[in-house]
Formats: sequence, structure tokens, C-alpha cells
Amino acid sequence: MAFYFNNATSNRFTLADHSALTMTGANNWCFSIWVKSDDRTGTIERPVFNWVAGGATTNWYTVSVGDASSSNRADDIRWLGQDDDGSTINMESSSNPFASNTSWTHLAFQLDGTTVSGYVNGSFAGYGSNAAFDDIDRSSSMKFGNGVYDNNQWKGSLAEWAFWNRKLSGAEITALAKSYSPDHLRYGLMAYIPMVRDYVEVINNIAITNNGSTVSTHPPMIYPSYTIIGPSRPKYNIFPDTVAASTNLTGDVSDLQDNPFT
Repeated sequence: MAFYFNNATSNRFTLADHSALTMTGANNWCFSIWVKSDDRTGTIERPVFNWVAGGATTNWYTVSVGDASSSNRADDIRWLGQDDDGSTINMESSSNPFASNTSWTHLAFQLDGTTVSGYVNGSFAGYGSNAAFDDIDRSSSMKFGNGVYDNNQWKGSLAEWAFWNRKLSGAEITALAKSYSPDHLRYGLMAYIPMVRDYVEVINNIAITNNGSTVSTHPPMIYPSYTIIGPSRPKYNIFPDTVAASTNLTGDVSDLQDNPFT
């Protein structure tokens, strides 16, 4: 079952602050999530998830569908963030991927150097750049399904959110869009919420607090054959056992021999 939000002010869940969520420019990073919007009428900006404390002027980001400041961007995806030094990147798609779109859709956003790129169902959708952009490290909870001030709520379902402290290869993003679970890509996976009934983050057991969201039908997924939730999960499953924990996460791992997504 996915998590459902019914466009109410109180509908949201939060993921507690944790060191695993730090976004460093040196390592790059990537987010992945499945979204299903029930209503794409009008020009309202619908927040998917964000890491913002009210009144914050640095160290924040938001992910949304639509841009309330411009009616002709109403059906775009958007990643907007500001680093710890106040440098901003605004990434918006250019193809209106959510025009009348109420189907399950995969979104990915990743930092590569000083550029944030967005992907819709595995296809590149746009980018934003700032040569001065580097780290984001908030000391507050992440919020899903609601805006910074509980304004402009998500209406629909969310599933399979994940965060890596590295960039993913194009083949890996394509695999996620083809319904491979993030748990197939264990290298650099720092946080993962399957959103299958239970409100749990399964990598670092980061606390989740639900406030009003319910459940809905989960998108079909391809999961690894081992147990998804539990301490017995291996650290890596598609990469060679020789990959050490100290491996530099800034590199592209697509050339590892045991990676089936290359």
C-alpha cells in the first residue's frame, strides 16, 4: 500500500533529522520517488516533499509539481534549493509532464557537480545550475505531502522514496523508472521509505511521524529476493563484495562488473 494524501492541511508525514540526510556537493546526491496525482486541474503548486524550516533563509529545498508563480509552468516538476551559503538552484522541467497526468510517475532529481537535473519516468526533463552551489544540511525534519507552512497540499499517492549520497548512472535511473526497487541499488543508499503499509525508513531506522496520511494502492515493484525490512539485509546486493565501505562515492559505479543495469 502507498501513502495517500487528500489535499487537507493536516495531511503529511515527517522524517526526523539525521546525519544520513546531509546533502554534500563533494559526493553529489540523488532522490527517487513514485508519485500519483489525483487532480492536475488549475495552476496550484503541489508539494511532494521538502526539507525546510519555516522562515529558513539557507539550507533548504523543496520538490513539487507545478509552479504557483507562473501559470504556464503548472504541469512541470520542480526542485528548488538553497545551500548553506545561500546559493540557489531552481530546476524546472520544460515539457509539462503532468498535463492531465494522473498515472503513477517516477521522478528523480540529482546533483552532479553544480547542476541539478530532473528525470520523469527515466527521461531527462530539465536542469538548473549554480557554480557556487554545494552543501545542504538542515537541522529539522523532512516533510512529505504538504508545504512548508502546511499550505498547498499534495492530492494523491506517494511511494518508494529514496536518497543516495552519490549520483546515479543513467542506466540506474532507467531501472528505477522500470519499477526496480531502490533496494537493488545499495551503493550509497542512505535512506529509503518503501511506503508499503508501515511508516518506516529501512536503512538507518530514521523516525517517521504520520499526521493524517492514509494508504492507497502501491505501484507494482520489483523487489530483491531477500527480506526488505530487517537487520539481515545485506549492505550491497548488485555490486561486488570487494566494494569497501570507504570507497569514494563521488565516482560513477556503472562500470562495476556485477551491476545488471549497465
